[in-house]
Amino acid sequence: MRPNLQQIRNRQHGVFTVQQALTEYTRAEIRTLLSCGEWTRVFQGVFRETSTPISPSLSVEAARQSMGATEVAACYETAAALHTFPVLDEPATHVLSADARMTRRSGLVVHRDAFEPEDLCRIDGTLATSAARTAIDLARTSSRLDAIATLDLAWRRNVLSRGRQGASIDELKAEADRQAGRRGIRQAIELLGLANWKAESPMESRTRLQCIDGGLPHPEPQVIVWQNGIERRIDLGWPEWKIGLDYESGLWHTGDAAASRDNPRHNWLIDYVWLMFYAVAPQVYCRPFEFVDPIRRAIDKRIRASA
Repeated sequence: MRPNLQQIRNRQHGVFTVQQALTEYTRAEIRTLLSCGEWTRVFQGVFRETSTPISPSLSVEAARQSMGATEVAACYETAAALHTFPVLDEPATHVLSADARMTRRSGLVVHRDAFEPEDLCRIDGTLATSAARTAIDLARTSSRLDAIATLDLAWRRNVLSRGRQGASIDELKAEADRQAGRRGIRQAIELLGLANWKAESPMESRTRLQCIDGGLPHPEPQVIVWQNGIERRIDLGWPEWKIGLDYESGLWHTGDAAASRDNPRHNWLIDYVWLMFYAVAPQVYCRPFEFVDPIRRAIDKRIRASA
């Protein structure tokens, strides 16, 4: 890339407009760079070098340039990615703009939600809704399973970073109060009462909510079992009855290495009278009764046995 355009690209998170490119290249040269794959269109009239990785900051700046706006703010899933608590692989870029004429084009969604200056912050130079605002916006508008995963992860990031990222539970509750009356806020408030920062993955959060919605006693996340100086950790558990539930990720629990790791752990837990159950993604999303009902029966049996 020619030096002047390279400087512009570096100031704009890796993107540049066709008008900026025309100061250094002819239209024929631009068409050649696009056709041979050296440049890639991000949004209408905005490009990046194909070797430049896509990031939330790049996408937001590309949206601003394409819209011809003075400034836009990342929101919803795009803001969550900037705040490091995304739970969905959302391909579209979501931005907030009070005066935008267009609301959607390919790969770009423009929201006209009302906001105050205190609702916004900068993350490495990119304007975005605050962590608390972002989490509650998503908790209002997402499915229950995705909403609880967002609240858990936003809170977890805050705890693990000692307040430098994410949002504390008090900040989340205060933001929910500020959004009183907005669509979906009842769901957000209900799920705040169920949120738990100890969940180590979005799927663990979703599995926990399915247990609660299925009528089981609330499971404890990340149960630690100590016996004879050995520690084992269970995704979800009911320590009173020594019953545990693990979410089985296809990436983590497949292959020879997984078997050599998981089987001794399972046998160890069984040896210490823990009754283990397992859930996979299709069950969590579509058939939670396949693990909820057996756990309910197991709890009932252990209650009767201890009576």
